[in-house]
Amino acid sequence: MGFWSGRRGVGDARGEVATVTEEEVLIGTRARISEATAFDAGDEFASEAQVREYFTPENIEFMFGDCPLSRAELDAMAEAVLRYRWHCSF
Repeated sequence: MGFWSGRRGVGDARGEVATVTEEEVLIGTRARISEATAFDAGDEFASEAQVREYFTPENIEFMFGDCPLSRAELDAMAEAVLRYRWHCSF
Protein backbone atom coordinates (compact mmCIF):
# COMPACT_ATOMS: atom_id res chain seq x y z
CA MET A 1 0.00 0.00 0.00
CA GLY A 2 1.46 3.38 -1.00
CA PHE A 3 1.71 6.64 0.88
CA TRP A 4 -1.41 8.16 -0.72
CA SER A 5 -3.63 5.06 -0.65
CA GLY A 6 -6.17 6.27 1.92
CA ARG A 7 -9.94 6.47 1.42
CA ARG A 8 -12.37 9.22 2.41
CA GLY A 9 -14.96 6.75 3.74
CA VAL A 10 -14.04 3.91 6.06
CA GLY A 11 -16.33 0.88 6.20
CA ASP A 12 -16.94 -1.24 9.27
CA ALA A 13 -17.86 -4.94 9.55
CA ARG A 14 -21.55 -4.14 8.86
CA GLY A 15 -20.68 -2.24 5.68
CA GLU A 16 -21.52 1.15 7.17
CA VAL A 17 -19.31 4.03 6.09
CA ALA A 18 -18.08 6.84 8.30
CA THR A 19 -17.50 10.08 6.42
CA VAL A 20 -14.21 11.89 6.91
CA THR A 21 -14.25 15.68 6.56
CA GLU A 22 -11.91 17.58 4.25
CA GLU A 23 -10.28 19.16 7.32
CA GLU A 24 -9.59 15.71 8.80
CA VAL A 25 -8.07 14.60 5.49
CA LEU A 26 -5.79 17.65 5.45
CA ILE A 27 -4.74 17.15 9.07
CA GLY A 28 -3.95 13.51 8.34
CA THR A 29 -2.07 14.38 5.16
CA ARG A 30 0.05 16.99 6.92
CA ALA A 31 0.77 14.56 9.76
CA ARG A 32 1.85 11.79 7.33
CA ILE A 33 4.12 14.18 5.43
CA SER A 34 5.62 15.43 8.69
CA GLU A 35 6.20 11.91 9.96
CA ALA A 36 7.80 10.79 6.69
CA THR A 37 10.00 13.85 6.11
CA ALA A 38 10.11 16.07 9.26
CA PHE A 39 9.45 19.01 6.91
CA ASP A 40 8.07 21.16 9.73
CA ALA A 41 10.85 20.55 12.28
CA GLY A 42 13.13 23.40 11.22
CA ASP A 43 12.86 26.91 9.88
CA GLU A 44 9.91 27.74 7.65
CA PHE A 45 10.46 27.49 3.91
CA ALA A 46 11.26 30.87 2.36
CA SER A 47 10.45 30.02 -1.28
CA GLU A 48 8.84 27.49 -3.60
CA ALA A 49 12.30 26.46 -4.77
CA GLN A 50 13.32 25.68 -1.19
CA VAL A 51 10.26 23.43 -0.76
CA ARG A 52 11.00 21.57 -3.99
CA GLU A 53 14.67 21.16 -3.06
CA TYR A 54 13.70 19.77 0.36
CA PHE A 55 11.38 17.14 -1.12
CA THR A 56 13.98 15.29 -3.19
CA PRO A 57 15.18 11.72 -2.67
CA GLU A 58 18.74 13.02 -2.32
CA ASN A 59 17.82 15.41 0.51
CA ILE A 60 15.70 12.87 2.38
CA GLU A 61 18.52 10.31 2.07
CA PHE A 62 21.06 12.90 3.29
CA MET A 63 18.93 13.68 6.36
CA PHE A 64 17.77 10.17 7.28
CA GLY A 65 20.32 7.81 5.73
CA ASP A 66 17.89 6.38 3.18
CA CYS A 67 14.79 7.37 1.23
CA PRO A 68 11.94 4.84 1.15
CA LEU A 69 9.73 7.31 -0.76
CA SER A 70 9.50 7.53 -4.53
CA ARG A 71 10.13 10.71 -6.50
CA ALA A 72 6.39 10.82 -7.30
CA GLU A 73 5.47 10.59 -3.61
CA LEU A 74 7.91 13.36 -2.71
CA ASP A 75 6.62 15.53 -5.57
CA ALA A 76 3.05 15.05 -4.30
CA MET A 77 4.16 16.00 -0.79
CA ALA A 78 5.86 19.14 -2.08
CA GLU A 79 2.71 20.07 -4.01
CA ALA A 80 0.58 19.69 -0.86
CA VAL A 81 2.99 21.80 1.20
CA LEU A 82 2.97 24.48 -1.48
CA ARG A 83 -0.79 24.39 -2.03
CA TYR A 84 -1.63 24.82 1.65
CA ARG A 85 1.51 26.84 2.51
CA TRP A 86 2.32 24.51 5.39
CA HIS A 87 5.42 25.71 7.22
CA CYS A 88 5.99 28.45 4.64
CA SER A 89 6.87 32.09 5.29
CA PHE A 90 6.13 33.22 1.72
